[in-house]
Amino acid sequence: MNKRDIVLILISLLIGGLCALVARSAFHNPHELPMSLPTNSQERGPVATTDHADHASHPTTNNPVTALPINSICSICGMDVDKELPTAQYQGKTIGFGCRKCPPLFAKDPDRYGPFYLKNEKMPK
Repeated sequence: MNKRDIVLILISLLIGGLCALVARSAFHNPHELPMSLPTNSQERGPVATTDHADHASHPTTNNPVTALPINSICSICGMDVDKELPTAQYQGKTIGFGCRKCPPLFAKDPDRYGPFYLKNEKMPK
């Protein structure tokens, strides 16, 4: 091998590395959930549960994904339900959300959004 071959190999490696960095940054989603969720309940942190008979009036949005949601459309944002996001309970039914912004909105006013989740409809604006 002569010097010209070595230089061409190094330039090829440099260009390939730059292409890989550009592709990685183009597909990077900083708001994406981790690929694997902890399996140990202590690693998940506290889970909100209610033992009261009136659990419908006190929705929980911090519980891990345990039951499949009854809805396929998020009533707040209109997106498909993301099964990786935490669910909430409303009138004894498990409902899912389309993005991370929806659970806090639902928790603030569950009676406003809840009926639309039960009907699997997007809420009119």
